[in-house]
Amino acid sequence: MPRFAEQVEVAIEALSANVPQPFEENEFIDASRLVYDGVRDIRKAVLMIRTPEELEDDSDFEQEDYDVRSRTSVQTEDDQLIAGQSARAIMAQLPQEEKAKIAEQVEIFHQEKSKLDAEVAKWDDSGNDIIVLAKQMCMIMMEMTDFTRGKGPLKNTSDVINAAKKIAEAGSRMDKLARAVADQCPDSACKQDLLAYLQRIALYCHQLNICSKVKAEVQNLGGELIVSGTGVQSTFTTFYEVDCDVIDGGRASQLSTHLPTCAEGAPIGSGSSDSS
Repeated sequence: MPRFAEQVEVAIEALSANVPQPFEENEFIDASRLVYDGVRDIRKAVLMIRTPEELEDDSDFEQEDYDVRSRTSVQTEDDQLIAGQSARAIMAQLPQEEKAKIAEQVEIFHQEKSKLDAEVAKWDDSGNDIIVLAKQMCMIMMEMTDFTRGKGPLKNTSDVINAAKKIAEAGSRMDKLARAVADQCPDSACKQDLLAYLQRIALYCHQLNICSKVKAEVQNLGGELIVSGTGVQSTFTTFYEVDCDVIDGGRASQLSTHLPTCAEGAPIGSGSSDSS
């Protein structure tokens, strides 16, 4: 910190002069980097000793700025109307039985998300595409959860369908990256475990693609997207079942646990928290 404070003072003096004076930008950058690395290391040390319950209310995903959201939503001026009601309004009017099903699935998702938060916090996501993809998938699923409560960037059912496609696409990219690591894995047992997880990811991504194309009961009439109320209910029930399976089966937390051993000779998306 003293070095950083000194460089800040030098920069302020140089920029405040009547005639701006040059200063060592590289020194300033190096000092800033040291502060960043120190804060990051402290944060990781704290997260390593915290329980999933303690992490639940302190999620990286929930603290992200708005401009780094998954951007899966197609922004429109008005919510899509179905019989004079928005898709989000219809979600609020679902029968209690359907709400209970969704609430149960959301609770399972939050439990798995806490495990994911605790695991990915151990790894440096700079240069680790697999961890980045895991966070992106979880962020999209959080947006789908928010939609059921009338919140978030997803405005209508077509946005939700698009979100499901994005999850499937991210899962496919994760599968490709992790298979490249598995191909170079020196431990045969670890390799087989990793490939088993990847087979489940491929299956769930395929299910999500089918859901996004078929389950919503979408009809394109005169250029206007019409979705039936029954379609909204069944779509969300199915989406949450599949999404929880993606977290459970493709579970980036377990995937990350296997990668350090597998990736000793494989630099592809396998940087660990000790790599910086």
